[in-house]
Amino acid sequence: MNGGTWGGKLLGWVLCGAVMMCLNPVSMAQSSEKICYVALGDSVSSGYGLEEEEQRFTQQVALENGFQLTSLAQNGETSQTLLECLQDPEAMQTVARADVITVTIGGNDLMQALYEYLAQRYHACYPDESPTGENMQQALMGGDMTKVTFALGEISGFSTSQEEQEALGQFTDNLIQVVTEIQTVNPQVHLVVANQYNPYRYLLQEFTKYPPLATAAQDIEEALEDGVSALNTAIATVGAQMGYSVADVYTAFEQAQENPCNAAVSVFAKVNLDFHPNAYGHSLIAQVVGAATNPQRWGSGEQARTVSGTTTAVVQPQKKDGDWRWSIPVCGAGLAFLAILVWRRSARNQTP
Repeated sequence: MNGGTWGGKLLGWVLCGAVMMCLNPVSMAQSSEKICYVALGDSVSSGYGLEEEEQRFTQQVALENGFQLTSLAQNGETSQTLLECLQDPEAMQTVARADVITVTIGGNDLMQALYEYLAQRYHACYPDESPTGENMQQALMGGDMTKVTFALGEISGFSTSQEEQEALGQFTDNLIQVVTEIQTVNPQVHLVVANQYNPYRYLLQEFTKYPPLATAAQDIEEALEDGVSALNTAIATVGAQMGYSVADVYTAFEQAQENPCNAAVSVFAKVNLDFHPNAYGHSLIAQVVGAATNPQRWGSGEQARTVSGTTTAVVQPQKKDGDWRWSIPVCGAGLAFLAILVWRRSARNQTP
């Protein structure tokens, strides 16, 4: 009797379970599949400049939300090359399968325009020399003090230059086309575009520790800030029109407790000009982008909005000694840099 009763109950449980599985096959299948996350954009998304053991923000977002990450990000990507990437059938198949997509783009558009502007200004002052924008970039990153000094004297005019205006116009047009391509093949995708940060804010603060550099640092900050602000206005405007979220990375970096980028100044004015985020910076980006991509926000009707850049405190990982990418390697060059700036500032002040 007892054995028969127990067996009957067991059979009842099995039948109930089978019925529940038949009634809800879709939810069972969905629960076993991870959300597909595709990262598009430049070296910020690809994690350039991080140590092998350090996670880029896209990896952190995927881990936090349980996403399956596919990264199509490329070092040096501009809005134009991203648009070209989306013409590739394989890339578009990946985009079409995505549940969530994040995009970091615009920084290289701005920097390329700056280098072109400086190259044109240099040729105007020295007609016998015709450097390209790439030549100017290599000279500045390599510590060519003649061109570094020239750039410091000319950078304040960049914000009103034809090069910047054309770059911003092209960026806006390209961004609209990029979003159109994505939404055409995947109209239901949750799309998040990160805005741009000022990579040299902390670098300029460090410059102010050297009194002769303070005014020159202000010129650099203003020129870069104008360009970043214009990019972010374009990103926000297109977002409002086309319905994607904007992750406010700018504010996260502006309010950062420590330096979120690799750019820094060390002893004897040894200058590191690497504008990429460090591990701490990636952790800040991950917080903002993670909030924007959280599945709980999907379907809330709030997709077309800017997600707050306010972040919680994160400890800056310690970098290894001697790890100075894109630096001026000789202390003597740093001292020469100081001397030239002092001379230029003095000459400017004496000009009637």
